[in-house]
Amino acid sequence: MTTPESEYRYSIQILLPETLDRRLRDWAEQAPGGTWPSWGGHITLVNRFVPNCHIETVEREVSDVCQAFSPFTLRLDQVICEPHWRYPHLRTVLLVAKERSNPGFATILRLRDALNAGLSPLKRDLLPEVSQRPFVPHVMLTRGISEAEATELAQHAAEAQLHIEFMVDRIHLLQFAGSEGDMAVCRYAGFSLGRPTIIPLPLEPVI
Repeated sequence: MTTPESEYRYSIQILLPETLDRRLRDWAEQAPGGTWPSWGGHITLVNRFVPNCHIETVEREVSDVCQAFSPFTLRLDQVICEPHWRYPHLRTVLLVAKERSNPGFATILRLRDALNAGLSPLKRDLLPEVSQRPFVPHVMLTRGISEAEATELAQHAAEAQLHIEFMVDRIHLLQFAGSEGDMAVCRYAGFSLGRPTIIPLPLEPVI
């Protein structure tokens, strides 16, 4: 049975390169309290939304925005603990950028702002309470755990000198299906920075 188009949710993310994703996934699976997304490590640029137009219109807008940006290097090298955005009694552990004055950090902020400005009239934001918070590029290392567990997990990450640095040369539009707590990626499309290309990459639902 297929899912009606109106029931799909979308998000725009930077997916980590395969080697970095594998390294962080292995670490998260062994660290106490660590968790890792089924579709891979990522940095969310546009939170989950439902289009109010054909998805092809969204794809064209994303492609147009990407043409205005060149590939850039991003480094995330600091671990922080923060209250969970929905459950304040829980904590999330995030990998963020320690140095925020470099060109890569400024570029990801401009890219995110451009995407949100271009897509604002084309979508309904499903997480406005998250979108309205200050944007801090991050990779999440756990979904949500107690403060004590989060402190221990952050200590493990610091001891491992956890960090990533990579060239961001494309972003991805992900299509999700399923309930809020059990969402799976159905497919995604890649958009190269600086080039008018859309690379559809069909996926089987992630188990």
